[in-house]
Amino acid sequence: MRVRHSQGEFEYIIARVLLVFANKVFGV
Repeated sequence: MRVRHSQGEFEYIIARVLLVFANKVFGV
């Protein structure tokens, strides 16, 4: 597991998780 993250990497991961979650909930 990497300790240092690039700028915006954390936001990117959250965006992907939220996208998958939305797909499961709304069935998009």
